[in-house]
Amino acid sequence: MKPLAELFRSRTTPILLALAAMASIVSGCGDAGGFGMAWEDTNCNGVKDPEEPPLAGVCLWTSTYASQPTPSQDDCAKEHLQTDSEGMGRGDFYAGCSCSDVYVFAQAPDGFQPTTDTVVNDCDGEFGFAPEGTCPPHASVTPERLVAYKAIRDAVCWLGGPAVVVLLVLGYRKFRHDALARHQTRSGE
Repeated sequence: MKPLAELFRSRTTPILLALAAMASIVSGCGDAGGFGMAWEDTNCNGVKDPEEPPLAGVCLWTSTYASQPTPSQDDCAKEHLQTDSEGMGRGDFYAGCSCSDVYVFAQAPDGFQPTTDTVVNDCDGEFGFAPEGTCPPHASVTPERLVAYKAIRDAVCWLGGPAVVVLLVLGYRKFRHDALARHQTRSGE
């Protein structure tokens, strides 16, 4: 029979390596860029359907701040912040940021109303717009609410690490208890 410590190491090393890999993925270290897509939401469902056309000229910008001020239409044109003929827009690149640090914004063009949120906390934003008066009003998520959601997500991430350690310690104690009980049962026979 293998010594208890060796048995524990052989089973927990792959688990610890997997947890370390997961932690590095969740931490999101790296670089991020913001992108967006705008389309005419003809059926007002907030989902890009294959037959719905792209919407060019939508002012789209990115920031690492949720309360980024809206650029003027002149600034959108000068800084090439408008979506192209395919409805695609490209924001800035942020070194050392993860997608959870990036906000993508879109401004409803004249004569259109949003059918989706006009700000997302992610690298990619999909924004639907319909001609004014054709759809019921959409209650958009505000940048302030996105900041609150991010704070909750961050708190869960910070609490997740210690929780994993506690679970590992409890798992080890249970494993050790069961292994000792099996060893004593075999020794007593």
